[in-house]
Amino acid sequence: MRPKSKLDAAVYGRTELWQVSNSLAGWRILMTKLAEAGVSRISIEATGGYERGAVEHLRAAGFAVLVLQPIQDSRPRMTSSAARPGSSTSISPPYDARCLATLPG
Repeated sequence: MRPKSKLDAAVYGRTELWQVSNSLAGWRILMTKLAEAGVSRISIEATGGYERGAVEHLRAAGFAVLVLQPIQDSRPRMTSSAARPGSSTSISPPYDARCLATLPG
């Protein structure tokens, strides 16, 4: 099984979407972008373990990271991440990210 090579991210209320490599270099870029956007809490969709490196790295950097099973999100599916500055962000395919960012918590 081949790891997911890219992570898609979006911040709730913003129009831009980010795509970074699912690697240490990509996680560092993502952390910088999230910090600049004022994000502290992140929701990430479980992807069969491909998310583990990003989750560990983001948690070690002080982000609160929630790993959600796809079945937990009953909203329409898309592909990406979303977050609210100062509250939550999501990392997964673009539409998924936006949906995850709107979940209470």
